[in-house]
Amino acid sequence: MATIKFYYRSTKDRGPLSFKFLHSHKGKNFQYWVKTKVEVSKYYWENYHTKSEIENYDMEHFQLETKSELNKIKKHILKEFTNKPDQTSLSKAWIETEISQYYFNSNDYIPRALTEYIEFYLKVRSDNLKDSTKKKYRVLKNKIIRYEEKRNQTVLIKNIGERFKDDFEKYQKENKYAQNTIHRDIGLIKTYCKHARKYGLETHPQLDFLKVEQEEVDVIYLNDSELDSIREMKNLSNDMQTTKDWLLLSCNLGQRVSDFMEFDFSKTWWEDGFGYMNFIQQKTDKRMTIPLFQEVINILKRYNNNFPKKMQNSKYNKKLKELCKIAGINQKIPGKILQKIEGVDGYRRVKGEYEKYNLISSHVGRRSFATNYYGKIKTSYIISITGHTTEKMYRNYLPKSMNYAREIHEQMAMLKKTA
Repeated sequence: MATIKFYYRSTKDRGPLSFKFLHSHKGKNFQYWVKTKVEVSKYYWENYHTKSEIENYDMEHFQLETKSELNKIKKHILKEFTNKPDQTSLSKAWIETEISQYYFNSNDYIPRALTEYIEFYLKVRSDNLKDSTKKKYRVLKNKIIRYEEKRNQTVLIKNIGERFKDDFEKYQKENKYAQNTIHRDIGLIKTYCKHARKYGLETHPQLDFLKVEQEEVDVIYLNDSELDSIREMKNLSNDMQTTKDWLLLSCNLGQRVSDFMEFDFSKTWWEDGFGYMNFIQQKTDKRMTIPLFQEVINILKRYNNNFPKKMQNSKYNKKLKELCKIAGINQKIPGKILQKIEGVDGYRRVKGEYEKYNLISSHVGRRSFATNYYGKIKTSYIISITGHTTEKMYRNYLPKSMNYAREIHEQMAMLKKTA
């Protein structure tokens, strides 16, 4: 007679459950350990799984669902084993195959717990997500696990309403996360829940109405005067000259560092005396054709019709700050700098007044392009170069004062038309 018993064997605070398959045949004992996809916390397993009375409703419901799923797995394996013609050929590989078959056939096995569902979501959408996006989703998953451990509860998809949102926001603020990080996280959680809804899972009636306020972001860019100061810099070391050229290129190309650091001359082409470049944006997969302005062409010529030597992003960011410091870009402005905060794990961006060169990073070129050309050429042309999906998204790159000024001009133009 075969028996199955489930265990928590992970060395981590959270992990998948395993079961031990025991079987005796003609005086010989067979024992196999096999993992399931049922993931729980060590705290839950040791304190709640076998408990008969649980005061916490969410934990009680999670216990019922977990026990139900484990019972289904047990029944499936034992049934298939009973129907197996030759029970002497039993092996771990056979059990693992049956587990895979169970998950393949079990349309109702869709995780109800949020952290499990994030992995399910990643698996379902694996071909459509970039590695950087998957990493971002798992960072959020780990944050939710820490939240669950702090609150001694498991977050279920169906319970993600105002109460969860308020408490999760409170937890993040206690741990010094930025307001816009909280806004982004709640947005992602809503995405997972809406995806789960399509698979028939129950979601909270308040889900679609959950909102978290955003904080206005300080737009850091280099204005024309500051760029002129950088252009005039002479007798630089090789690293600093390369940094200077990449910065000026980025301020004319309007692209993310993940794109422009991969540019090479083979992507350029010429027609009627004008230069262009074709490429695919890494973040959006958009096919782009952008113009090459004269300053870009001049820099390429200095490198024998090629781009400067590539730089690692961390090194580029460091050298940018050094370059801007030497250029005298040191006025104090509002911004955020990554710092170690006492009482919390990791680093957080701390708001304050800092010398501008300390706030410069690889994204400054894209922001400078978007800002410095605003009002000088058609907005639709700028968007066609930056690749923003909408004008609203593009305007998020601009200082708020420029947005207001533009809106005033547009309102005045409308008044003149109706006068």
